[in-house]
Amino acid sequence: MRRLINDGYNVVEEMLAGYAAANPQYVRLLEHDDRVVVSQQLSEEPRVRIIIGGGSGHEPLFLGYVGKDFADAAVVGNVNTSPSPEPCYNAVKAVDSGKGCLYLYGNYAGDVLNFDMGAELAADDGIRVETVTVKDDLISSENFDDRRGVAGDLFVFKVAAAAAAKGYDLDAVKAVAERANENTFSMGVALSSATLPVTGKEIFDMEDGDMEVGMGLHGEPGIRREKLRPADEVVEEIYSYIKISCRR
Repeated sequence: MRRLINDGYNVVEEMLAGYAAANPQYVRLLEHDDRVVVSQQLSEEPRVRIIIGGGSGHEPLFLGYVGKDFADAAVVGNVNTSPSPEPCYNAVKAVDSGKGCLYLYGNYAGDVLNFDMGAELAADDGIRVETVTVKDDLISSENFDDRRGVAGDLFVFKVAAAAAAKGYDLDAVKAVAERANENTFSMGVALSSATLPVTGKEIFDMEDGDMEVGMGLHGEPGIRREKLRPADEVVEEIYSYIKISCRR
């Protein structure tokens, strides 16, 4: 993929700085941590705060969902890489209003490890943080707890944010998010590979005219690779898997 960048090692910082500069009425970056995007429209009344996050490269996920009655903060890692524990903790310190915070992010090992550490640091300060990991990718595992998060993140984030905006307490917001999570199903189809800014190389090989059904967000293997088919046929197949999951 051809693109204009300065330094591949600084693309995330420059992206975040540019996004905040272009949208100052909506978001800001923490002065002491430029990996944390905070809403400029935080409610004045104390409420549960919604904090989302994960690796960059999937925009508008995650920074694009920070705003009024949506996510209160987003923690952004490097491309396809979890943010480290410190910004996860800094996000809590920046937005907590005394009602606790809810972490929401895709179910990936690095994110789980680092956000959990951020929650532990917050607990040392007396701030309660709960977590819901999104697990909508039904092809990734037959076991719900092992599934990864993909496009379903958006729905779980929005449902949780709506509950927080209504003034639900932390336990209730978490329960609503978990219910949304359990009833959200998705399945991906890849037509080409993303490229890494540092190397400029593709993450995986994909022949022109091919597609992979069920591929994950970072190129995790799907169920099969085949030639491109009409959109209606592909959607019908995806929907057939989703229907089966919905009936369970």
